[in-house]
Amino acid sequence: MANICPICQKDDLVQRVETLVATGQSSGTYSGPSVGTTYSAGKFGTVGGYTTLSGSTSSNLAKLLEPPSSPPKPKGYGCWWVLIAYPVIPIVGGFFSIPFMIPGAIIIGIAESRSQIAAISPWGGFGIALVIIGEIIGIGLAIRFFVRRDRNKKAIMQQKMNEAMPAWEKAMNLWKRLYYCHRDGIIYDPDSGYTCVPSEVEDFVYKQS
Repeated sequence: MANICPICQKDDLVQRVETLVATGQSSGTYSGPSVGTTYSAGKFGTVGGYTTLSGSTSSNLAKLLEPPSSPPKPKGYGCWWVLIAYPVIPIVGGFFSIPFMIPGAIIIGIAESRSQIAAISPWGGFGIALVIIGEIIGIGLAIRFFVRRDRNKKAIMQQKMNEAMPAWEKAMNLWKRLYYCHRDGIIYDPDSGYTCVPSEVEDFVYKQS
């Protein structure tokens, strides 16, 4: 059965949206010699070399008719862990280690007030041990804190994706059967006969699916 446009009642200038988007996008790579012009000290010159370029293009119509974006996949901090861990974990770790650091510092202070070398006196050694244990526990708890935040973030995103996925799948099924009429510049669903303009494709597929 021909997919006749509901506006002009013709099928000679209609095209499946999925095919139109695919043919309206292209990508490629160029490798070869290149020449450029330079200007220095009031003089022009030329430079040459070997260049590799790659890129992609898409027509304006293909961009408007692109399928609805899929729900974002769960992701955590990723490589940002390195930037977060270095300045933040010691600060958060210091907060968690307060119950150990304060008593340890007091004990070290008492040992030093008695003219003892804190590192070799029993009380001083105990205070230093408390400080070291506090730092280790604090940093460990800080890392655990960020790991849990990362997992919670992924769990929330996973839940949102699961909730959005059924609606997106229905929208995609509708998008795949849409047609575009080049004569009238409209999108239409051959099953229902409903139409929309290209700029409203995403709203259309979600409302009609």
